[in-house]
Amino acid sequence: MKKQSILILIIILVFLCTMSAGALDVTVNTDEVIAPVSPYIINGFNVNNRTQIIKVKKFTDKLKVSTIKCDTFEADADEVSLRKDLDFWKNQQAFINNPFTFTHLRILPSRNPNVTIKPEEIPPQLMAYAKSIGIRSDVWAIGHSPDLYARDTGDDSWTFKKYIATFKSMAKIIKGTDPNAKLAGPDISTPHTATMATFIKECGDQIDYLMWNWYPGKTNKLAVSRVMNLGKTAHSVINKYRELLKSPKYNPKGYNRDIKLVIGEWALDAENNNLLLDMPGVIFAMNALGDFAKAKLDYAHYFCLNGCGNNSLFNALGKPRLMNFFFSMVAEYFGNELLASKASHKDIDSVATKLGSSEYSVFVANKNPKAKRPVTITFAGMDSISLSWAYYLDDKTREVTEIKSSAMKISKNTVTLTLPPYSVAVVKVK
Repeated sequence: MKKQSILILIIILVFLCTMSAGALDVTVNTDEVIAPVSPYIINGFNVNNRTQIIKVKKFTDKLKVSTIKCDTFEADADEVSLRKDLDFWKNQQAFINNPFTFTHLRILPSRNPNVTIKPEEIPPQLMAYAKSIGIRSDVWAIGHSPDLYARDTGDDSWTFKKYIATFKSMAKIIKGTDPNAKLAGPDISTPHTATMATFIKECGDQIDYLMWNWYPGKTNKLAVSRVMNLGKTAHSVINKYRELLKSPKYNPKGYNRDIKLVIGEWALDAENNNLLLDMPGVIFAMNALGDFAKAKLDYAHYFCLNGCGNNSLFNALGKPRLMNFFFSMVAEYFGNELLASKASHKDIDSVATKLGSSEYSVFVANKNPKAKRPVTITFAGMDSISLSWAYYLDDKTREVTEIKSSAMKISKNTVTLTLPPYSVAVVKVK
């Protein structure tokens, strides 16, 4: 019996050694375009006034920011403070080259007894002053996480029904100030089909951008492997909301309107700090971007670019985190068309794109925290390839590092490389 156990153990060890020695497969179908990739989903961020962007500008320049969502003007502030916020915000926006901007407007009455300005007085004043000093605001978002208003204010009268009535009245005020203004809402704190269906039915004739937040988790209650795979789950909500918008039954007032789909904020749930700061969070983000593109999402804003919580691209000292380096890779190497790709092993994830007419890139992640993984990438549909470059980001070096050509093997239409534990690599070929 003992000899049998030893024999079985030897067989298992030999099998495992064989598995670790052989390369795992990733296949990219260069002829199968799944969807176009909007720059507004891969280079979008939530931005605020909490830290100065000028201090991290050498990093943010590499992100090629295409769209931002600004929550700065929701605070309990008087007219003077709002103008100071706007003055500061003008510089913040300029330092990231004035991208397409969603600006939130506060709709809750202030709890500060020294603030006399009412929510309905804010839009005309804020919009006029913003225009006078040259601030860009393409869309005005009415309210922020209104499904949490009752909890956050302690006022049970703040039902979602009350929010809808407030949205309609604020929309009238905004349109009265600028008839061409574009509106976003409801920006609920988490996807909820019934809540969103109610909003669409009531406000489908007024909304231009349907917005919600996406923080999958609670990550501290999930296995790390599941956390990384959560990035692949956004498409079901996106597709459902698109279906509601196009339905005469659920959107009787606006089913024939071109209403854009926007994730106002997205990141891993903030309760588990470690997951947000290391490679599982980066791999989650890689999968999420692929999923956004697959579902043809219009806009998405990672939370956040600067100075807010554990999700930020920079720490409190302005030092870049892993997520910053990942998004700099995305800005440089994520293409404009999503391609079909498939990995052969549970440790490996992939997202492939096409850049221009004859160049291709593939992001490949090793989800194993301890083991290196040799991977062979096959570019199906091509007879031969030439390598343009390859880089990787891992939990050990914590920076983008070039993969030397001597460390890879190229044969016809394949590239073989070894991924470090917990890493994301990107390979570009033509």
